[in-house]
Amino acid sequence: MTISTYATLKDAVLKWLLRANSDLVVTDTQLARYIQLCEKEMNRRLKENRLLFADANLTIAEDTATLALPTNYSQVMSFEHSDDQARGIDYVSPPVFASDHTGRGVGRPDTYTIIGTNMRFAPTPDADYEAYMLYRSTVTALSDTNTTNVILTAHPDLYLYGSLKHAYMQIKDQKELENVSAMAEAIFTSLEADNVNSLLPAGTKARPRNPIG
Repeated sequence: MTISTYATLKDAVLKWLLRANSDLVVTDTQLARYIQLCEKEMNRRLKENRLLFADANLTIAEDTATLALPTNYSQVMSFEHSDDQARGIDYVSPPVFASDHTGRGVGRPDTYTIIGTNMRFAPTPDADYEAYMLYRSTVTALSDTNTTNVILTAHPDLYLYGSLKHAYMQIKDQKELENVSAMAEAIFTSLEADNVNSLLPAGTKARPRNPIG
């Protein structure tokens, strides 16, 4: 069967589990949990994968020193003004921001930090400024309302084997656990190598200007 949505993924996981044990009882809540655990592993292991690169055009509003991060934000790769000057906005740690950049007055923001889920700028903007962010995103979690995402579209097999791995861990079926774990691991290994550095000439490595986790 084709796995292209949250519903078809749950159906595929359930049918796989019932192949060896037709008496097994698996609830919809359990299926959702197996998929959630798979997504948590994806977020840990696929941070460098190109499918999770994202960008955003942001407005740093006048007289507002903070700006909410994108909801699926994981790590900033680069952040810069998007006007004619197009200069980078530099990251500093929260302690350095507090000691060196608090109270700088108003002007064109040139420094930022991240506190919780917000960016904080210095100096405070004296006008609206447009900015561009390239960042690593998290996997958009599947649900009944969010039925697909880029990973499911490109690699449904990873979702299948990754979810089954967590199912067999709970069921305590060691043989099946080893089988699906090996298949999931092979896909993870391939995707971990498919990152921004795979686009560069041999021996070189990307160096983002503002890498912040």
